[in-house]
Formats: sequence, C-alpha cells, structure tokens
Amino acid sequence: MRPCIKAAFAVLGATFLWTAAVHAEVRGLTDRRGLYRGTEVVLINGGVWTPADGRVFPGTLNPVGDILGDQWPVILESPQPPNHPWAVWSRLNDGEYDLAWSRWLGPGWQGVTWLAPSDHLGDDLDADLAYDASGRPHLIWWRNERDLGRIYFSLFLMTHWMEPLVVSEAEVDSRHPTLIGIAADGEILITYETPSGFVQQTIQLQSGVGITDDIDPLNHVTVDAPQHIEEHSN
Repeated sequence: MRPCIKAAFAVLGATFLWTAAVHAEVRGLTDRRGLYRGTEVVLINGGVWTPADGRVFPGTLNPVGDILGDQWPVILESPQPPNHPWAVWSRLNDGEYDLAWSRWLGPGWQGVTWLAPSDHLGDDLDADLAYDASGRPHLIWWRNERDLGRIYFSLFLMTHWMEPLVVSEAEVDSRHPTLIGIAADGEILITYETPSGFVQQTIQLQSGVGITDDIDPLNHVTVDAPQHIEEHSN
C-alpha cells in the first residue's frame, strides 16, 4: 500500500507523498463565522489520524481512525465554490478494508460513511479522487481479490456513490491506480500497474445521460481497452 495524502488546498498548494514514517492529522479550518477556509494537514508521529496535540477540534476528520486501523486518506478540495473538500480512505470492516468517505458540509465533516455495501471479498485500497468541471467527484481504486488486483470506478450521483464498476481486464493483475484527469467532454483518463507494465485507460459516461441516483453503470458507462504506456522493468 502507498501511504499518501493528496491535497489541493490553498493552505497546502501542492500534492505531497509522505513516507511511512510520517503521519498526519487532518483538520478543516473555518473563520469566526464558521465558513470553510481550507484544510490543514498537521504532521505528527503518533498515527495517521491522531490529533497532533491530543485535542479533538470541531473540524478534525476521523480522530479515532488510528484506533480502528484506518489507512491514509486521499483528500481533495472541490474546484467549485465554496471549495469544500472530500476525503476517501480504506477502513477496516470485519477483517478487511472497505472504502469510507466524508465531505465537509459546514460547520464540519459529515459522518463517516461506507462508499458501497461490504458484500464482497478482498481489500479495497489506494483510492484516487478527481472532479469534473461541475465539481462532481470521481473515484478509482483497486481491490485485492484472492491475490488478483482489479481496478474499480465510481462517481458520486445525487446522494450516494454509483455502484462500483470493474474497469480492468478480468484476468490481468491490476493495482495502484491514478486518476489522471477528466476532460471537458467527460472522458476520464486513468493509469495503473500490471505485471507487464503501466497501462492507461479511458472511461466515458454516455453523452446526454442525466446524473441521478438510478444510474446503472453497465448501461451508461463505456470503458476502452487498456493501452500500454511503459514497459515493465525488473
């Protein structure tokens, strides 16, 4: 697993990759009126989520995550005003990791919620997050299914995430995805690792489809075949 925090906040101004020896508290910041102003990542050595000085502030995200064994989050601020952030991470659930998420709704983070029902076997890991032009979050991650990695995709609908859709080839071990970006026409570009090297792949929501809670990904999302972009080296 790759411990990382991805941030795009005015407070931080960049994406950071931290080694396993560094940990962080995630805390939303507000002004005196309670309006969101940014998210602060406070580096500490006590755990991934442990509050830096032992105190839980109103804007602290998931302060009991270390007790639960939660992994590192991906956190990204929306490009649309008021630029509230979303966070997704792997959380232990009955002996395996499933994806949990939260978003800033003001005056704080909403309650931590599972991204999808936990009716599957295997750990959900290495989530990556991006927004389209309207500020809608899109998500990819990989699931370890009996030592075979598979890449999954989802996007947020109106009140919940779309049913996860597997996008990698069925018998190809695929892991550690990155969501490169979302084009103006809605085309989503991702990359991930396979035993034969890195591949890239495009995902497209069919033109003219309205985003509702009833979207069935099998009917409205098309996935192109993966294309190799780098040869594997030992």
